[in-house]
Parts: sequence; structure tokens; C-alpha cells
Amino acid sequence: MGLEEGQAITDINIDRAFIGSCTNGRLSDFKIAAEILEGKKVARHVRLILTPGTQKILRDATKAGYIDTLVDAGAVVSN
Repeated sequence: MGLEEGQAITDINIDRAFIGSCTNGRLSDFKIAAEILEGKKVARHVRLILTPGTQKILRDATKAGYIDTLVDAGAVVSN
């Protein structure tokens, strides 16, 4: 990645972001991300990938409006 010790995080450019983990995304992860991205757009050169942990989390996040907010911002939902 070409990172240097002590490098400021604001100096790091990314081209992809992932919301999930090895155990996948929790409802609270999508809530926080939706609050941050409400009314905003992901940069054109960045791919934002969402991976809900379960179908229930996907349904709950959809019902709460988090998925719509994140997709409107430019995210894609994966499994």
C-alpha cells in the first residue's frame, strides 16, 4: 500500500471500502454508515461494498432505510 510510519490518515487515498468483516456487517454498522453518508455521495473512484451478516440484518437494514441511504450514496450490496 505504500504507507509510511506516522503518515496522517488524511493523506491516504483509497479506491474501495468494505462495510462488513470476517463475520460480516451488523445492523449497527449499517446504521452508523447511513448516518455518515446521508445526503452524500461516495467518491466516483471509490467502490463501497456492503456485506450484511445475515438475511435478517439485510431485511432490518432495508426496513430501517439504511440500505437505501447507502445505495443512494453509491454503495453496492454483496453477499
